[in-house]
Amino acid sequence: MLTIFVSLKKQKIITDDGSRMKVRRAYVRHAKKLGFLQEQEVFKDLSGVRIVVKEWFKLKRLPKHEKLEKGIIKFLQEYHAKQNIKFDCYAFANLVHGVEAHPCCYLHKFWDTRTYEGQIEVGDTVFLVTPGKEMSDFHHAALYVGRGLYVSVYGAGGDLEISTLPDMKKSYKAKQVLLGVPYP
Repeated sequence: MLTIFVSLKKQKIITDDGSRMKVRRAYVRHAKKLGFLQEQEVFKDLSGVRIVVKEWFKLKRLPKHEKLEKGIIKFLQEYHAKQNIKFDCYAFANLVHGVEAHPCCYLHKFWDTRTYEGQIEVGDTVFLVTPGKEMSDFHHAALYVGRGLYVSVYGAGGDLEISTLPDMKKSYKAKQVLLGVPYP
């Protein structure tokens, strides 16, 4: 079982395209060793993943979500530390929900979207956008893991990061948040 510990502390990261973002520090305990998630190179033989958040002096385990857990495991085993520029936040959302791979310009053909109004469940997907004529106004996709936190891949070839919605909106300069559900 892999445990991902999410800190209250934020850290600044720089994505491959040079963007500066704020995310939560994430540590992993795997095979009795503790280290930064991004520094761990190999994740094999994972039977499960749990996410634990440090809130003041207590650790809170986030709710399990089967699809999300399987998606995180698949990402860690197949895409983590590989810098595959074909794999990004949108590809991660599709992977978790079992949607066939496609460019984000076809988002509305594969996803039913509506304006996010504050109601969200663990495993739900949000898309950060700026309203416009083109899907080029798509900025980011993330999945809700609980307690105000979202998991996503930051940039093409990026790694898993955990952040809050306000930090993601600010980092990606998004004006609107859509809640997405894949079409059956």
